[in-house]
Amino acid sequence: MKLAKNIKVGLIVEVPYYCFAPMRSGWNGWLFTLGEVIKIGKTSQGNDTTLVRYINTHKKVENGICATCEQYFLFSRCFDPSSPIEFCKNSYERYNHSL
Repeated sequence: MKLAKNIKVGLIVEVPYYCFAPMRSGWNGWLFTLGEVIKIGKTSQGNDTTLVRYINTHKKVENGICATCEQYFLFSRCFDPSSPIEFCKNSYERYNHSL
C-alpha cells in the first residue's frame, strides 16, 4: 500500500475502518474502505489530519440508505486507492450518496 501524497479536499483515499484481527502485525488484520477527504487540519501536537467521510455498510440500513461516517485520520493512515474508483463511486450512488 502506498501512502497518499498531496492530500487535498475532495480527494478519494483508502482508510482503515475495522480491525478484525488485533493479534496480527501491521495492516494485515484490517479492513479498508474508500472515502472522500472533507477537511484538512492539524492536531495539538502538530500532526496533519484529515476528516474523511465514508460509507459504513456494516451499520444499520434505514429506508434503504446506509449511514455515512466521518472520522479523523492522520496523513500516515491515508493510502492511495488500490481498488477501482469507478466501482466505489457506483457503490456510493447505489446507497443514495453522491461522491
